[in-house]
Amino acid sequence: TCLQGWIRACRAGHGATCPVCRGRLQFNGQRLEEFLQGGGSATLNEEERSFLQDIADGLQGKNRWSDMSALERTAYAGGI
Repeated sequence: TCLQGWIRACRAGHGATCPVCRGRLQFNGQRLEEFLQGGGSATLNEEERSFLQDIADGLQGKNRWSDMSALERTAYAGGI
């Protein structure tokens, strides 16, 4: 899926962008959580699921700011 490609690019150190507009990526916490809870996430492996869950937790305020990675802080502050 699109998110899996983005995760792989991000972890490889490549600047991942939106496949539609090529702009920066932004996350909607509620939609990301719905994706993770729904059937669309069935193809994610454990590492990919954990990566997205950490971001979703940060966007939902489940993590304290100090517990968030740099990527989560970026997503929390308005997108990557």
